[in-house]
Amino acid sequence: FFPGSIQKKNFLSSLTQSLLLDLENSSSIKFAKEFKKSLDEKQIVLYFDDPELQKIIDSFYWSGRTIKAPCTPDVKNCITDYAFPIDANLGINKANFFLNRSLDLKITIDDQGRLHNTFSLVFNNDSQNVFPGGTYRNYFQLYLPRNTLIKTITIDGVLVEDFTEENDRYKKIGLLIEVKPKTVAELKINYELAESLKKGKNIYQLIIQKQIGASNSDLVMRLFIPKNIHLLNQNFSALVKD
Repeated sequence: FFPGSIQKKNFLSSLTQSLLLDLENSSSIKFAKEFKKSLDEKQIVLYFDDPELQKIIDSFYWSGRTIKAPCTPDVKNCITDYAFPIDANLGINKANFFLNRSLDLKITIDDQGRLHNTFSLVFNNDSQNVFPGGTYRNYFQLYLPRNTLIKTITIDGVLVEDFTEENDRYKKIGLLIEVKPKTVAELKINYELAESLKKGKNIYQLIIQKQIGASNSDLVMRLFIPKNIHLLNQNFSALVKD
């Protein structure tokens, strides 16, 4: 792009016309399946002016809104945990295309019922040091439950002190991370939830939201509980015993 250029506009117009032409020759059944898959994977999101129609779209999580799932009213002790990682490429390149991510969430509950989490992301920049690749300059943000206590943030084991932190509807953490071509960087954020488990029966629900348009990434969740706490129910089975 340069001032006065219409190349970008012409490219997008040609791309849209090609997509529309291909739709005419596509299988309706296959198109419907792929369209739903793109909605489920947050590659496409929908918005309507009609509030009733939008409410239906929201119920399927196809609108891309930040999720706030309240506990059911009949549950006395309930904790909602939440993590929403967001990337923003600030480099003038397309390094995102060459980037692979893997996520790891370690949840440790101590014998007092406090929840200590470690959210880790590994960024693997597989691009060359030429356009459209290059250094991945990422302004990374992580949305967490409100009033979460941030303990430490590290990149490749080095303590990060230059980051933003704000409390609104969510706790928002923001920092700059750079990943050079053909290198790997690991970001770790250690934090403690404001709420803790109470004596008796508790509900713990975890929501991890995916960024719109992001590629699918591996996620490993590990839960460690003390001997005085017992797990009664789960909505997916564990891969490792106990």
